[in-house]
Amino acid sequence: MKTAKTLLALLLAVLMLGSSAVVGFAANDLEIEPNEDIGSATLFSVGKTVEGNLNTADDVDYFKFVTDKPGLVTVTFAHETADSASSYFEVAVLGEDGRIYSTAVSAGNSASEKLVFGAKAGTFYVEVKAGNVHSSKNYSVTAAVDISVLTEAEANDTSADANTLKLSTSASDMNIYQGSITDADVDYYRFTAPKDGYVNLYLDAYGIQKGALKVSLIAFYGDGENREKTLGTLTRKAGEADTYSDQISIAAKEYYVKVEGDAAATVGGYSTMVYFTANAGSEHEFNNETNVADVLTATTPYFGSTFDENDVDYFKVTTTEKKNMTLTIKASSYVTGDASWNVVISTAKNPDTPIKDGSKMVTKSSPLVFDLPAKTAETYYIKVTAGSVVNSGRYTISVAETEVQEQSSGLLGIFKRIRELDWSLWADAFSFFKEIPVWEVTKSIFRSFFGRS
Repeated sequence: MKTAKTLLALLLAVLMLGSSAVVGFAANDLEIEPNEDIGSATLFSVGKTVEGNLNTADDVDYFKFVTDKPGLVTVTFAHETADSASSYFEVAVLGEDGRIYSTAVSAGNSASEKLVFGAKAGTFYVEVKAGNVHSSKNYSVTAAVDISVLTEAEANDTSADANTLKLSTSASDMNIYQGSITDADVDYYRFTAPKDGYVNLYLDAYGIQKGALKVSLIAFYGDGENREKTLGTLTRKAGEADTYSDQISIAAKEYYVKVEGDAAATVGGYSTMVYFTANAGSEHEFNNETNVADVLTATTPYFGSTFDENDVDYFKVTTTEKKNMTLTIKASSYVTGDASWNVVISTAKNPDTPIKDGSKMVTKSSPLVFDLPAKTAETYYIKVTAGSVVNSGRYTISVAETEVQEQSSGLLGIFKRIRELDWSLWADAFSFFKEIPVWEVTKSIFRSFFGRS
Protein backbone atom coordinates (compact mmCIF):
# COMPACT_ATOMS: atom_id res chain seq x y z
CA MET A 1 0.00 0.00 0.00
CA LYS A 2 2.84 2.34 0.81
CA THR A 3 5.28 1.14 -1.87
CA ALA A 4 4.68 4.02 -4.24
CA LYS A 5 5.03 6.52 -1.47
CA THR A 6 8.24 4.93 -0.21
CA LEU A 7 9.80 5.14 -3.66
CA LEU A 8 8.69 8.75 -3.95
CA ALA A 9 10.27 9.58 -0.63
CA LEU A 10 13.57 7.97 -1.66
CA LEU A 11 13.56 9.80 -4.97
CA LEU A 12 12.86 13.07 -3.19
CA ALA A 13 15.78 12.44 -0.84
CA VAL A 14 18.13 11.85 -3.79
CA LEU A 15 16.96 14.99 -5.54
CA MET A 16 17.41 17.02 -2.34
CA LEU A 17 20.99 15.83 -2.04
CA GLY A 18 21.75 16.78 -5.61
CA SER A 19 19.91 20.02 -6.03
CA SER A 20 18.94 23.02 -3.97
CA ALA A 21 16.24 23.98 -6.45
CA VAL A 22 13.74 21.44 -5.13
CA VAL A 23 10.81 23.09 -3.36
CA GLY A 24 10.73 21.97 0.28
CA PHE A 25 12.80 22.07 3.44
CA ALA A 26 16.20 20.82 2.33
CA ALA A 27 17.77 21.01 5.81
CA ASN A 28 14.94 19.01 7.40
CA ASP A 29 14.62 15.33 8.20
CA LEU A 30 12.22 13.30 6.07
CA GLU A 31 9.46 10.97 7.09
CA ILE A 32 10.43 7.31 6.95
CA GLU A 33 7.85 5.12 5.29
CA PRO A 34 5.90 3.14 6.23
CA ASN A 35 4.59 5.37 9.04
CA GLU A 36 0.83 4.89 8.78
CA ASP A 37 0.31 4.00 12.46
CA ILE A 38 1.69 4.81 15.92
CA GLY A 39 3.82 1.68 15.95
CA SER A 40 5.72 2.77 12.83
CA ALA A 41 5.82 6.52 13.55
CA THR A 42 8.84 8.46 12.28
CA LEU A 43 10.95 9.63 15.24
CA PHE A 44 12.21 13.20 15.26
CA SER A 45 13.84 15.32 17.95
CA VAL A 46 12.37 18.27 19.83
CA GLY A 47 13.66 21.42 18.18
CA LYS A 48 14.05 19.69 14.81
CA THR A 49 11.75 19.75 11.78
CA VAL A 50 10.57 16.75 9.83
CA GLU A 51 8.99 16.86 6.38
CA GLY A 52 6.43 14.66 4.67
CA ASN A 53 3.50 14.57 2.26
CA LEU A 54 0.28 12.66 1.77
CA ASN A 55 0.53 10.53 -1.36
CA THR A 56 -3.21 9.71 -1.51
CA ALA A 57 -6.41 10.89 0.09
CA ASP A 58 -6.34 7.79 2.32
CA ASP A 59 -2.74 8.24 3.38
CA VAL A 60 -2.01 8.91 7.09
CA ASP A 61 1.40 9.87 8.49
CA TYR A 62 2.57 9.48 12.09
CA PHE A 63 5.55 11.16 13.74
CA LYS A 64 6.94 10.70 17.25
CA PHE A 65 8.89 12.96 19.63
CA VAL A 66 9.91 12.60 23.28
CA THR A 67 10.01 15.22 26.05
CA ASP A 68 12.11 14.53 29.15
CA LYS A 69 10.66 17.36 31.25
CA PRO A 70 7.18 18.84 31.74
CA GLY A 71 6.47 22.08 29.96
CA LEU A 72 4.50 23.94 27.32
CA VAL A 73 4.55 21.90 24.11
CA THR A 74 4.16 23.68 20.78
CA VAL A 75 3.77 21.62 17.61
CA THR A 76 3.97 23.74 14.46
CA PHE A 77 2.48 22.31 11.28
CA ALA A 78 3.38 24.17 8.06
CA HIS A 79 2.71 23.46 4.41
CA GLU A 80 2.95 24.96 0.96
CA THR A 81 -0.04 27.21 0.41
CA ALA A 82 -2.78 26.99 -2.16
CA ASP A 83 -5.42 29.51 -3.19
CA SER A 84 -8.21 27.71 -1.34
CA ALA A 85 -10.01 28.01 2.00
CA SER A 86 -10.91 24.33 1.91
CA SER A 87 -9.61 21.95 4.57
CA TYR A 88 -6.35 20.44 3.27
CA PHE A 89 -4.87 18.80 6.38
CA GLU A 90 -6.17 17.52 9.70
CA VAL A 91 -3.55 17.35 12.42
CA ALA A 92 -3.69 15.91 15.95
CA VAL A 93 -1.22 15.36 18.79
CA LEU A 94 -1.74 12.19 20.84
CA GLY A 95 -0.23 10.78 24.00
CA GLU A 96 1.12 7.28 24.52
CA ASP A 97 -2.31 6.11 25.62
CA GLY A 98 -3.95 7.47 22.47
CA ARG A 99 -5.44 10.47 24.27
CA ILE A 100 -5.74 13.50 22.00
CA TYR A 101 -4.00 16.60 23.38
CA SER A 102 -4.63 19.09 20.59
CA THR A 103 -6.09 19.24 17.09
CA ALA A 104 -6.00 21.63 14.15
CA VAL A 105 -7.45 21.89 10.67
CA SER A 106 -5.30 23.69 8.11
CA ALA A 107 -6.81 25.26 5.01
CA GLY A 108 -5.00 25.46 1.69
CA ASN A 109 -4.37 29.19 2.13
CA SER A 110 -3.17 28.84 5.74
CA ALA A 111 0.61 28.59 5.87
CA SER A 112 0.85 27.10 9.38
CA GLU A 113 -1.04 25.98 12.47
CA LYS A 114 0.17 25.78 16.07
CA LEU A 115 -0.99 23.05 18.44
CA VAL A 116 -0.12 24.19 21.97
CA PHE A 117 -0.72 22.42 25.27
CA GLY A 118 0.82 21.85 28.68
CA ALA A 119 2.02 18.33 29.41
CA LYS A 120 4.28 16.25 31.60
CA ALA A 121 7.34 14.45 30.24
CA GLY A 122 6.57 11.62 27.86
CA THR A 123 6.20 10.41 24.28
CA PHE A 124 3.85 12.18 21.89
CA TYR A 125 2.63 11.41 18.38
CA VAL A 126 1.64 13.74 15.56
CA GLU A 127 -1.03 12.42 13.20
CA VAL A 128 -1.42 14.01 9.75
CA LYS A 129 -4.22 13.09 7.36
CA ALA A 130 -6.09 14.63 4.46
CA GLY A 131 -8.89 17.08 5.02
CA ASN A 132 -11.87 17.60 2.76
CA VAL A 133 -9.46 18.19 -0.11
CA HIS A 134 -6.43 15.98 -0.64
CA SER A 135 -3.16 17.78 -1.18
CA SER A 136 0.15 16.18 -2.12
CA LYS A 137 2.00 19.38 -1.25
CA ASN A 138 4.93 19.07 1.14
CA TYR A 139 4.34 19.82 4.81
CA SER A 140 6.59 20.06 7.87
CA VAL A 141 6.21 19.29 11.58
CA THR A 142 8.25 20.92 14.36
CA ALA A 143 8.03 20.38 18.13
CA ALA A 144 9.26 22.71 20.87
CA VAL A 145 9.01 22.48 24.66
CA ASP A 146 9.23 25.43 27.04
CA ILE A 147 10.23 24.00 30.43
CA SER A 148 10.23 27.42 32.16
CA VAL A 149 6.44 27.51 32.56
CA LEU A 150 4.13 25.86 35.09
CA THR A 151 2.11 22.97 33.71
CA GLU A 152 -0.53 20.50 34.80
CA ALA A 153 0.55 16.94 35.54
CA GLU A 154 -1.82 14.21 34.43
CA ALA A 155 -3.61 12.31 35.77
CA ASN A 156 -5.51 15.10 37.52
CA ASP A 157 -9.05 14.17 36.46
CA THR A 158 -10.48 14.14 40.01
CA SER A 159 -10.20 16.34 43.08
CA ALA A 160 -8.32 13.53 44.85
CA ASP A 161 -5.60 13.74 42.16
CA ALA A 162 -5.59 17.54 41.90
CA ASN A 163 -2.32 19.30 41.08
CA THR A 164 -1.07 21.79 43.66
CA LEU A 165 -1.57 25.35 42.42
CA LYS A 166 0.43 28.31 43.65
CA LEU A 167 -1.61 31.49 44.07
CA SER A 168 -0.72 34.69 42.23
CA THR A 169 -0.61 37.70 44.55
CA SER A 170 1.00 40.56 42.62
CA ALA A 171 2.19 41.67 39.20
CA SER A 172 5.64 40.29 40.07
CA ASP A 173 4.25 36.98 41.35
CA MET A 174 2.06 35.66 38.53
CA ASN A 175 1.79 31.87 38.46
CA ILE A 176 0.09 30.87 35.20
CA TYR A 177 -0.49 27.17 34.62
CA GLN A 178 -0.50 25.67 31.14
CA GLY A 179 -2.70 22.65 30.52
CA SER A 180 -4.69 20.87 27.86
CA ILE A 181 -8.20 19.52 27.69
CA THR A 182 -8.21 16.18 25.93
CA ASP A 183 -11.08 13.85 25.02
CA ALA A 184 -13.50 13.57 27.99
CA ASP A 185 -10.88 15.29 30.13
CA VAL A 186 -11.25 17.36 33.32
CA ASP A 187 -8.31 19.02 35.07
CA TYR A 188 -8.29 19.73 38.82
CA TYR A 189 -5.95 22.00 40.78
CA ARG A 190 -5.83 22.55 44.55
CA PHE A 191 -4.86 25.59 46.66
CA THR A 192 -5.28 26.86 50.22
CA ALA A 193 -6.19 30.48 50.88
CA PRO A 194 -3.85 31.72 53.66
CA LYS A 195 -6.33 34.38 54.82
CA ASP A 196 -9.86 35.55 54.20
CA GLY A 197 -10.06 37.51 50.97
CA TYR A 198 -11.18 37.24 47.38
CA VAL A 199 -9.89 35.70 44.15
CA ASN A 200 -10.12 36.40 40.44
CA LEU A 201 -10.02 33.42 38.08
CA TYR A 202 -8.07 33.74 34.82
CA LEU A 203 -8.56 31.72 31.64
CA ASP A 204 -7.10 31.73 28.15
CA ALA A 205 -8.55 29.03 25.88
CA TYR A 206 -6.05 29.64 23.10
CA GLY A 207 -5.75 26.00 22.02
CA ILE A 208 -9.34 25.17 21.04
CA GLN A 209 -10.85 25.70 17.60
CA LYS A 210 -14.53 25.49 18.51
CA GLY A 211 -16.77 25.33 21.55
CA ALA A 212 -15.69 26.73 24.91
CA LEU A 213 -13.62 25.96 27.98
CA LYS A 214 -14.75 26.72 31.53
CA VAL A 215 -12.79 27.20 34.73
CA SER A 216 -14.67 26.87 38.04
CA LEU A 217 -13.83 27.61 41.66
CA ILE A 218 -14.90 24.63 43.78
CA ALA A 219 -15.28 24.04 47.51
CA PHE A 220 -16.44 20.97 49.44
CA TYR A 221 -19.02 21.28 52.24
CA GLY A 222 -20.84 18.70 54.30
CA ASP A 223 -21.16 15.03 53.46
CA GLY A 224 -22.73 12.94 50.71
CA GLU A 225 -22.82 13.13 46.93
CA ASN A 226 -23.52 16.87 46.68
CA ARG A 227 -20.50 18.05 48.64
CA GLU A 228 -18.92 19.76 45.64
CA LYS A 229 -20.09 23.38 45.47
CA THR A 230 -19.34 25.73 42.60
CA LEU A 231 -18.50 29.22 43.87
CA GLY A 232 -17.87 30.90 40.54
CA THR A 233 -17.08 30.22 36.89
CA LEU A 234 -15.38 31.82 33.92
CA THR A 235 -15.98 30.67 30.32
CA ARG A 236 -13.98 31.44 27.18
CA LYS A 237 -15.14 30.50 23.69
CA ALA A 238 -12.82 29.64 20.83
CA GLY A 239 -11.27 32.83 19.51
CA GLU A 240 -12.16 34.95 22.55
CA ALA A 241 -9.45 36.87 24.36
CA ASP A 242 -8.16 35.84 27.75
CA THR A 243 -9.85 37.47 30.73
CA TYR A 244 -10.37 37.54 34.50
CA SER A 245 -13.53 36.74 36.43
CA ASP A 246 -15.20 39.10 38.88
CA GLN A 247 -14.11 38.96 42.50
CA ILE A 248 -15.17 35.86 44.42
CA SER A 249 -14.91 36.18 48.21
CA ILE A 250 -13.49 33.20 50.09
CA ALA A 251 -12.48 32.14 53.60
CA ALA A 252 -9.07 30.89 54.69
CA LYS A 253 -9.43 27.22 53.71
CA GLU A 254 -8.84 24.72 50.88
CA TYR A 255 -10.34 25.21 47.41
CA TYR A 256 -10.15 23.57 43.99
CA VAL A 257 -9.99 24.84 40.42
CA LYS A 258 -11.67 22.74 37.73
CA VAL A 259 -11.07 23.17 33.98
CA GLU A 260 -13.35 21.46 31.48
CA GLY A 261 -14.70 21.79 27.97
CA ASP A 262 -18.30 21.93 26.85
CA ALA A 263 -19.90 19.28 24.64
CA ALA A 264 -18.98 21.19 21.48
CA ALA A 265 -15.39 22.00 22.40
CA THR A 266 -12.43 20.65 20.53
CA VAL A 267 -9.45 19.60 22.58
CA GLY A 268 -6.55 21.96 23.03
CA GLY A 269 -4.35 24.03 25.30
CA TYR A 270 -5.28 26.63 27.92
CA SER A 271 -3.74 28.90 30.55
CA THR A 272 -5.26 29.41 33.97
CA MET A 273 -4.39 31.25 37.16
CA VAL A 274 -5.91 32.24 40.52
CA TYR A 275 -5.18 35.80 41.66
CA PHE A 276 -5.62 36.20 45.43
CA THR A 277 -6.12 39.38 47.47
CA ALA A 278 -6.26 39.23 51.27
CA ASN A 279 -9.23 41.05 52.80
CA ALA A 280 -10.44 40.27 56.32
CA GLY A 281 -13.80 41.88 55.60
CA SER A 282 -14.87 39.51 52.80
CA GLU A 283 -17.88 37.21 52.88
CA HIS A 284 -17.03 33.54 53.09
CA GLU A 285 -18.13 31.66 50.02
CA PHE A 286 -19.74 29.08 50.08
CA ASN A 287 -22.56 30.93 51.92
CA ASN A 288 -25.43 30.11 49.56
CA GLU A 289 -27.44 28.35 52.28
CA THR A 290 -28.71 29.38 55.71
CA ASN A 291 -26.65 26.77 57.54
CA VAL A 292 -23.42 28.38 56.30
CA ALA A 293 -24.53 32.01 56.59
CA ASP A 294 -21.89 34.57 57.55
CA VAL A 295 -22.49 35.96 61.04
CA LEU A 296 -22.93 39.73 61.23
CA THR A 297 -22.03 41.67 64.38
CA ALA A 298 -21.51 45.37 65.03
CA THR A 299 -17.77 44.76 64.79
CA THR A 300 -17.66 42.75 61.53
CA PRO A 301 -18.77 44.61 58.41
CA TYR A 302 -18.40 42.57 55.22
CA PHE A 303 -17.75 43.01 51.54
CA GLY A 304 -19.93 40.78 49.36
CA SER A 305 -20.42 40.14 45.65
CA THR A 306 -22.97 38.36 43.46
CA PHE A 307 -20.63 37.05 40.77
CA ASP A 308 -23.38 35.47 38.64
CA GLU A 309 -27.16 35.03 38.48
CA ASN A 310 -27.00 31.83 40.54
CA ASP A 311 -25.03 33.21 43.46
CA VAL A 312 -26.82 33.62 46.81
CA ASP A 313 -25.25 35.27 49.84
CA TYR A 314 -26.70 34.55 53.28
CA PHE A 315 -25.89 36.54 56.40
CA LYS A 316 -27.15 36.00 59.94
CA VAL A 317 -27.68 38.52 62.74
CA THR A 318 -29.11 38.05 66.26
CA THR A 319 -30.88 40.88 68.07
CA THR A 320 -31.44 41.31 71.82
CA GLU A 321 -34.00 43.05 74.02
CA LYS A 322 -31.45 45.60 75.20
CA LYS A 323 -30.23 46.94 71.88
CA ASN A 324 -31.63 48.13 68.56
CA MET A 325 -29.93 47.02 65.35
CA THR A 326 -29.83 48.85 62.01
CA LEU A 327 -28.88 46.95 58.87
CA THR A 328 -27.09 48.83 56.08
CA ILE A 329 -26.33 47.49 52.57
CA LYS A 330 -24.80 49.69 49.88
CA ALA A 331 -22.64 49.52 46.79
CA SER A 332 -18.96 49.67 47.65
CA SER A 333 -16.51 52.20 46.30
CA TYR A 334 -15.28 49.51 43.85
CA VAL A 335 -18.49 49.81 41.82
CA THR A 336 -18.13 52.12 38.83
CA GLY A 337 -21.19 51.21 36.73
CA ASP A 338 -24.77 50.25 37.46
CA ALA A 339 -25.42 47.96 40.39
CA SER A 340 -28.46 46.26 41.91
CA TRP A 341 -29.17 43.57 44.48
CA ASN A 342 -32.31 41.93 45.82
CA VAL A 343 -32.49 41.68 49.62
CA VAL A 344 -34.89 39.47 51.61
CA ILE A 345 -34.98 39.57 55.43
CA SER A 346 -36.57 36.68 57.33
CA THR A 347 -36.46 35.08 60.74
CA ALA A 348 -34.69 31.82 61.53
CA LYS A 349 -38.07 30.43 62.56
CA ASN A 350 -39.56 31.21 59.11
CA PRO A 351 -36.59 31.54 56.75
CA ASP A 352 -38.73 31.25 53.61
CA THR A 353 -41.09 34.09 54.56
CA PRO A 354 -39.95 37.73 54.54
CA ILE A 355 -40.78 39.79 57.62
CA LYS A 356 -42.89 42.92 57.25
CA ASP A 357 -41.21 45.28 54.77
CA GLY A 358 -38.43 42.69 54.50
CA SER A 359 -38.15 42.59 50.69
CA LYS A 360 -35.95 45.38 49.37
CA MET A 361 -33.94 46.45 46.35
CA VAL A 362 -30.49 48.00 46.68
CA THR A 363 -28.93 50.08 43.92
CA LYS A 364 -25.78 52.12 43.65
CA SER A 365 -27.75 55.32 44.18
CA SER A 366 -30.22 53.89 46.73
CA PRO A 367 -28.63 52.00 49.63
CA LEU A 368 -30.69 50.03 52.14
CA VAL A 369 -30.97 51.23 55.74
CA PHE A 370 -33.33 48.96 57.68
CA ASP A 371 -34.15 48.92 61.40
CA LEU A 372 -34.59 45.34 62.57
CA PRO A 373 -37.59 44.95 64.92
CA ALA A 374 -36.67 46.49 68.30
CA LYS A 375 -36.97 44.99 71.80
CA THR A 376 -36.85 41.40 70.52
CA ALA A 377 -34.42 38.54 70.94
CA GLU A 378 -34.48 37.00 67.46
CA THR A 379 -32.17 35.59 64.76
CA TYR A 380 -32.64 37.01 61.27
CA TYR A 381 -31.35 35.88 57.87
CA ILE A 382 -30.42 38.42 55.21
CA LYS A 383 -30.48 36.93 51.70
CA VAL A 384 -28.70 38.86 48.91
CA THR A 385 -29.01 37.94 45.22
CA ALA A 386 -28.21 39.65 41.93
CA GLY A 387 -30.75 42.19 40.74
CA SER A 388 -31.32 43.28 37.19
CA VAL A 389 -27.59 43.88 36.82
CA VAL A 390 -25.47 40.76 37.34
CA ASN A 391 -21.76 40.93 38.18
CA SER A 392 -22.25 44.53 39.22
CA GLY A 393 -19.38 44.56 41.69
CA ARG A 394 -19.03 44.45 45.43
CA TYR A 395 -21.39 45.64 48.13
CA THR A 396 -20.90 46.29 51.84
CA ILE A 397 -23.18 44.91 54.55
CA SER A 398 -23.06 45.87 58.23
CA VAL A 399 -25.16 46.28 61.37
CA ALA A 400 -24.98 49.04 64.00
CA GLU A 401 -26.22 48.80 67.59
CA THR A 402 -27.90 51.41 69.81
CA GLU A 403 -29.16 51.04 73.36
CA VAL A 404 -32.92 50.60 73.72
CA GLN A 405 -34.51 53.69 75.35
CA GLU A 406 -37.48 52.56 77.42
CA GLN A 407 -40.44 54.89 77.01
CA SER A 408 -42.90 55.51 79.96
CA SER A 409 -46.18 57.41 79.85
CA GLY A 410 -48.29 59.52 82.32
CA LEU A 411 -47.41 60.17 85.97
CA LEU A 412 -45.43 56.93 86.19
CA GLY A 413 -43.18 58.24 83.47
CA ILE A 414 -42.76 61.60 85.18
CA PHE A 415 -41.98 60.05 88.58
CA LYS A 416 -39.52 57.66 86.92
CA ARG A 417 -37.72 60.51 85.26
CA ILE A 418 -37.56 62.45 88.56
CA ARG A 419 -36.28 59.39 90.36
CA GLU A 420 -33.59 58.84 87.74
CA LEU A 421 -32.29 62.41 87.97
CA ASP A 422 -28.77 62.79 89.38
CA TRP A 423 -29.66 64.78 92.51
CA SER A 424 -26.01 65.10 93.50
CA LEU A 425 -25.77 67.86 90.95
CA TRP A 426 -28.23 69.91 93.01
CA ALA A 427 -26.48 69.45 96.40
CA ASP A 428 -24.54 72.69 96.28
CA ALA A 429 -27.52 74.60 94.96
CA PHE A 430 -29.62 73.76 98.09
CA SER A 431 -26.79 73.89 100.68
CA PHE A 432 -27.67 77.44 101.67
CA PHE A 433 -30.88 76.17 103.35
CA LYS A 434 -28.70 74.70 106.10
CA GLU A 435 -27.73 78.23 107.22
CA ILE A 436 -31.34 79.53 107.48
CA PRO A 437 -33.26 79.31 110.88
CA VAL A 438 -36.31 77.90 109.16
CA TRP A 439 -38.49 77.75 112.38
CA GLU A 440 -37.75 81.32 113.40
CA VAL A 441 -38.47 82.62 109.94
CA THR A 442 -41.75 80.70 109.84
CA LYS A 443 -42.90 82.16 113.17
CA SER A 444 -42.00 85.67 112.07
CA ILE A 445 -44.07 85.30 108.91
CA PHE A 446 -47.02 83.95 110.96
CA ARG A 447 -46.94 86.98 113.32
CA SER A 448 -46.81 89.32 110.39
CA PHE A 449 -50.02 87.89 108.92
CA PHE A 450 -52.02 87.44 112.10
CA GLY A 451 -50.58 90.18 114.31
CA ARG A 452 -49.78 87.90 117.18
CA SER A 453 -46.69 87.74 119.34
